[in-house]
Amino acid sequence: MSEPRRAARRSRLSLAVAGVAVTLLSGCAGDPALSSVPQPPEAPRTYTGTVVEPPVPLPAVMLTGADDRPFDLQADTRAPVTLVTFVYTNCPDECPLTVSTITVALGALAPELRRSIDVVVVSADPVRDTPAVLRAWLDRFDPAYRGVTGDPAVIDKVAVDLFVPADVPGSAPGADPVDVSHGVQIFAFGADEQSLMLWGSNPTPSELAADLRQLVEQQQSRS
Repeated sequence: MSEPRRAARRSRLSLAVAGVAVTLLSGCAGDPALSSVPQPPEAPRTYTGTVVEPPVPLPAVMLTGADDRPFDLQADTRAPVTLVTFVYTNCPDECPLTVSTITVALGALAPELRRSIDVVVVSADPVRDTPAVLRAWLDRFDPAYRGVTGDPAVIDKVAVDLFVPADVPGSAPGADPVDVSHGVQIFAFGADEQSLMLWGSNPTPSELAADLRQLVEQQQSRS
């Protein structure tokens, strides 16, 4: 092939490559008309639990932690998500089941999500559930759980404020056992101390874990 023909062919190839490059670059830049098209809204989240509307604030009360130190129910709960539930340590069935469900659900979460969740367990039998007794009971599930007890009247106020049916006994330690009744609800609160969700009966661990993933992601997106 003669040199002039080679030069012409190289020129045509160069122009063709340049044309492809321009096309690709303009494709990366995007069509201004397309970029102004409204994006579809995020799909609504689905939960097993019930979203609490309007939100219920976490009661501002002083209790006693399982470490026998004062525990401010509002100021000492600042995690992105805090779970709150009621138990009593002599409970033979529902209380261990509820806390076990929470434990298995949290164990199914990725570590970074698990670190965003606190668990506060309120004793519905505060006279018998001393801090030491409550601590020993919770350690069977997870030493990180924060148990709280306190004056029966204050515990009763917490239950009333959260609309949890409870019969909090006030007899002295060492007395004959009495029936303790309370709701098995699990509440989720945000860092602003407002309720996010309520599970009214024992969800399965997988259902609870799925809800918690969404709640933590939702709270992190707002921070």
